[in-house]
Amino acid sequence: MPSLSISCAQNLPRDSQMKMPTGPKKKGADHDAPSITKVILDYALQRYDIGYDKTLAKGFLVEKGKNPKSLYLDSPQLKYELQYSAIETGELLKREQVKEVVDQLQVMCYMKGQEHTVYMRVGQCRNGDVEIDLGDDSDRRVRLCKASGTWDLISAGGQVMMNRSDRMEALPVPSPEGDWRLLLPYLNMDEDLKYLVIGYITYLLAFPRNKDVVFPVLAVNGSQGSGKTIFLNWILRGFIDPSTSGVQRFPSSLHNMAISAQSTYLLLYDNITRISDDLSDDLSAAATNTSFSTRELHTTSNEALFQIHFPVVLGGISGFIRKSDLLSRTLSVRMLPLGEDRASARTFVQDLQRDASAIYGGLLDLAASGLSRIDSITPNTPERVYDFSAWLAAMEEAMGAEGLQEMYSLNHAIAQADAVTDCAPANAIINLACCLDDEVWTGTPTELLAEMCNLIEPEALKQRDWPKNPESLGKKIDHLQGLLHTQKVWVGRTTRGSQRQYEVYRMPGCLWQRDSEEEEE
Repeated sequence: MPSLSISCAQNLPRDSQMKMPTGPKKKGADHDAPSITKVILDYALQRYDIGYDKTLAKGFLVEKGKNPKSLYLDSPQLKYELQYSAIETGELLKREQVKEVVDQLQVMCYMKGQEHTVYMRVGQCRNGDVEIDLGDDSDRRVRLCKASGTWDLISAGGQVMMNRSDRMEALPVPSPEGDWRLLLPYLNMDEDLKYLVIGYITYLLAFPRNKDVVFPVLAVNGSQGSGKTIFLNWILRGFIDPSTSGVQRFPSSLHNMAISAQSTYLLLYDNITRISDDLSDDLSAAATNTSFSTRELHTTSNEALFQIHFPVVLGGISGFIRKSDLLSRTLSVRMLPLGEDRASARTFVQDLQRDASAIYGGLLDLAASGLSRIDSITPNTPERVYDFSAWLAAMEEAMGAEGLQEMYSLNHAIAQADAVTDCAPANAIINLACCLDDEVWTGTPTELLAEMCNLIEPEALKQRDWPKNPESLGKKIDHLQGLLHTQKVWVGRTTRGSQRQYEVYRMPGCLWQRDSEEEEE
């Protein structure tokens, strides 16, 4: 597609006075006068340049401002703009006329619009610098300079095409004299987790939703009275992607998550009790990059494409992530109970807002410093999300802190062990393996289920995830294999003659041991 754009004759402000018809045509008026749709189309092309987002196959208009900002043709804001411009001429645009103008703009964007990669909140320049949209009325941005490891606040000259949704709110205006350490007292968790959380926040500030970026999933566990909601809403959302979306309830489908991701950079969900296996797979895919298409409304053949790639934070009491593939991509944080002398939520937020400018400036210092180091870093203990392991290695240098990579590896091991403890079927299989010492147990699905029932507390048999019959046991084992393998316990199918059987044994390096009291009995 040729890289052309239609430039306007003049840059018209929102309230500009154009020479348009000022009222309805009078009887006997010139029949060759342009129609209202033609007038509004010309007005749009004078006020905007046109562009095309090849990734989403969508046209957009480019607002002529200090920093480039797109306006998708299917956005409600554009329809309001068109209708309001018609009202200023003394005319009213009907729904069909709005559609006619948008359809013509779509054709022009597709044929002649300049192709852009469109970002939301965080975008990457061609030279590797990163721009962060502050979301304020002045269209200001922060530019993280990769070469120098510093950042600048820019009011013009942005190199990244950004898109804003109606839900976007403004980030704090960063202080040049920033100090990220001011955030530490506001984090209600163990000391090592505080540094991992700061590593997570800076990672999301430094890496946009590019195809080659993998996002770790942040799982926040905390009981009532631990300040979890404040942490999610005022710290994570407040310093990464402020939005009126706030913290949402966990959706029932990937489609709903994809819709939310079109209006926010960071997705935040709380009050999760359990994540299904299918949604666990979807979240794992979203961390890396995937897409799906669905039928457009009122059509039989046209497809609407949804890009599934976003950072996501999941909040709950505990044990809501059980599938190994998702756990291996997760950073798990447990909030501590707040004491009786805790400050009120209102006081906490007021204090945080007082320090927000200095905190955000300090976080940008870390993000810029890490960005300048990341290409020369090789992590010592890489985990599944290799890029985040490398980022923590860069943060060790930027923060002057040691051991972040080892903390992250230990965090993974603890999360996997906790998932086993919270899962009754996995617990039973581990108990069986521990009873074997170095032997191999072999038996049919019926025999395996019977052994598991004998090695678990009776209350566990009533749990939702306990297999009710040998057939459901086979499906459960398929999902638990990865989790059990992280604990060095093997369970898998084997064939003896024509009969399907299972094998269970402890693998080399397994740390699980049979309880000493059981051995004495």
